[in-house]
Amino acid sequence: MTVTVVTPVFNGERYIRRTIESVLAQDYKDIEYIVIDGASTDRTIQIVSDYKSKIFSVVSEPDRGMYHAINKGFARATGDIFCYLNGDDTYLPGAIQRVVRCFTERAIDLCFGNCIYVDSEDRELFRYHGVDLSYRGVMRLGRIPFAQQTAFWTKALFHRVGGFDDSYRYVADTKFFFECLRHAQTRKQHIPDYLATFRLHDGGFSTKAAAEMADEHRRVLGELAIRPGIARLAYEAFVKWKNLRNLATKLLR
Repeated sequence: MTVTVVTPVFNGERYIRRTIESVLAQDYKDIEYIVIDGASTDRTIQIVSDYKSKIFSVVSEPDRGMYHAINKGFARATGDIFCYLNGDDTYLPGAIQRVVRCFTERAIDLCFGNCIYVDSEDRELFRYHGVDLSYRGVMRLGRIPFAQQTAFWTKALFHRVGGFDDSYRYVADTKFFFECLRHAQTRKQHIPDYLATFRLHDGGFSTKAAAEMADEHRRVLGELAIRPGIARLAYEAFVKWKNLRNLATKLLR
């Protein structure tokens, strides 16, 4: 079973080496790694070139944004399982092996795990446990209750949904996962392990554009006719309770 990992990057010289090495260091070896660079003007492509012999495909050319880059990467993919990892995030050791075992043992289309949030110096900020809700529950929550960095899905599901809507600049992943979960036949599984780190830093994609992200998120909800209403408060409380319970369980072990 081949896992295709796509990394979109633009001017990511500060962290791209750590991202690449986290993929190449995985103990599962049937990985097809694709790096799509948006014609960076810093040293990103020189750093990527250090690993070119170990990367399935490297492209460096202008694009229309992150999600256009991701779609370009998956257009080159031949794997059975798809995922993407941004150029400032990392996979934790053994993550892909654990994911492949989940797909092998269960007939699923999508899985996700838990995520460690870190700062610019790799210091842990907090931990987030993905929560496995029904699609109705996700609609009531009004957001995706797991971190994108920990999500993996089948090639068939990717094409069923139609890839990422690159008319969005910031939250096409949210729309993609909503549409994955909306398909009644989508079978999913939460892996109760930490699979990835998500880096929060001043130059980060999600840090710089909070207002624009909020606007796009509202657009996603409108396009998909998702109206959480007052129920959102109850589902948010449930997700927070699950995270606090999981954290307490870990501390008491």
